[in-house]
Amino acid sequence: MAVVRAIARAEPGGVAFHCVGGRDRTGQIAMLLLALIGVAAEDIAADYMLSYERLRARSAAQGEQDQGPLPEAFLAGQGTSADEVIVGTLTELDVGAHLRAVGRSD
Repeated sequence: MAVVRAIARAEPGGVAFHCVGGRDRTGQIAMLLLALIGVAAEDIAADYMLSYERLRARSAAQGEQDQGPLPEAFLAGQGTSADEVIVGTLTELDVGAHLRAVGRSD
């Protein structure tokens, strides 16, 4: 949770965080931060699902193979989908309570 601590302690003016695709590592950080400020799990999942469409377009524009079908196929093989995993995770996980349990304050 070092990233959450770093963002919480950042100077005023905004914080930027990123990874190569902006979906997985960045998506996890965004998911936790959005949950902390009270955004509904369903809305977080819907926002995440936009990444499949956007990354598909980026891959096409760069002449690269779309990687989206790989996680989609894996999750389908598990009988679930990315949005179901996100909603399920956020339903089970109280991010604020977890942070407090590991010594972080509100």
